[in-house]
Amino acid sequence: MPRYFLRTLGSLGLSESRADGELAAVLGAGKPTALLAYLALAPNRSALRDECIDLLWSNMEPERARLSLRQAPWHLRSTLGLEWLESEGRRLVLRADLAVDLLDFIAAAESERPEAISLFTGRFMEAVSFPGGVAFEQWADLQRTRAEALLLHAAEAVIQHALHEGRPSDALAAARRARDLLPRHQSAWRLLIEGCLAVGDRSMALVEAEVLNRWLEDEEEDPDVLLGATLRRLQRARDDASASRNEHEAEFVGREKEFAGLLRAFHASAGGKPRHVHVSGGAGIGKTRLLGEFGDRIRALRARVAMVQAVPSDRGLPFSLLSRVAQSLGALPGAASVAPESAAVLVRLAPSLSASFSAPTRVHALDGALVRTEAVRELIEAVAAERHLVLLVDDLHWGDRESLDALARLADRLPASVLFVTTARPPRDTGARAAVGRTGAGAAGGAGVRGGR
Repeated sequence: MPRYFLRTLGSLGLSESRADGELAAVLGAGKPTALLAYLALAPNRSALRDECIDLLWSNMEPERARLSLRQAPWHLRSTLGLEWLESEGRRLVLRADLAVDLLDFIAAAESERPEAISLFTGRFMEAVSFPGGVAFEQWADLQRTRAEALLLHAAEAVIQHALHEGRPSDALAAARRARDLLPRHQSAWRLLIEGCLAVGDRSMALVEAEVLNRWLEDEEEDPDVLLGATLRRLQRARDDASASRNEHEAEFVGREKEFAGLLRAFHASAGGKPRHVHVSGGAGIGKTRLLGEFGDRIRALRARVAMVQAVPSDRGLPFSLLSRVAQSLGALPGAASVAPESAAVLVRLAPSLSASFSAPTRVHALDGALVRTEAVRELIEAVAAERHLVLLVDDLHWGDRESLDALARLADRLPASVLFVTTARPPRDTGARAAVGRTGAGAAGGAGVRGGR
């Protein structure tokens, strides 16, 4: 195994393999690392010196640019003790025991191996740019286009192979991963929708198509020929669906627009903008099923999900619902990083959290509503610090007044990268209408999704 690893997918950097097998970063995304990447991917790992200057130092006078190029080997030598760059006449040659993630991906993709999808960890050198590096950025664009086309080819082969072997869940996982990696590629969306249809999940195909159509409208793009054919086939399948749908499918068909709305809200929150969405509708229309399906979908995207369902007995116990919200959040990674004072409040709110928090607690302490709300907000912020968080609270109409007020305040002050989704039946009395309404409830008299900030 090579001692050094050059990362080019998703970001640019050089890492060293330690004795314990872990990789430690040793060089960031500067011009010396960019030069290493260019040479590592070049034929015979060499290039003309003038070519390297044009790539990375075109904004300098010729003499100064040549000096900058000569400093690259010196930088590697002085920083890492590496004698990797050698001159052979007018050429610069890379001689290194160096693994490159892009080359590992290409080898797997060209062989249509399943691991090709997991090896593609991001777009090639995304957001990498340098003064005087216009030619380098053009070269990177070309590499990026080739790598993404190869990913789509490999994904299609992996999907077909999995379907042929009777592994529909693996096929769908590969299609979804390709779409998540390349969300702006129509071909990736086509693979996902076709994958859903191939495994018989027409409902999810309709959901994904709804999200896709909204994106195409926002971008003012038309579907390409292949994607257009897939969308028409999906529409025909929906039109031709018989009344003999099984119970599982019948419960969720018709909720595609609401599901798509939740997905759009998630992507908005994942971009750093917190969102609160409320789903309102009568009993039996599938609100709980909608939330469950959405939670499963978000977990597949590697976000953190906390889901709580209010029950009728909550109405007689102040802060009962908020206590269970805290319990659910406290079970997620990152929760333990809350301040000791807040941890003590949380343990008093939900005693079962004493197993997660070591903070001392005063048995007879009486915390006000605002103190408890702020402690839960800090818990949300801690859990969402490293990954996007989705908090799902179902059947809000059963919640106690104190918890509803606290959740309303939380909805108004959500931390970044958090999506808060609530559901409830349309309120039947003025008091319930006011409490639920503060959290952004939709109008009574039918199902609906309403978005807050």
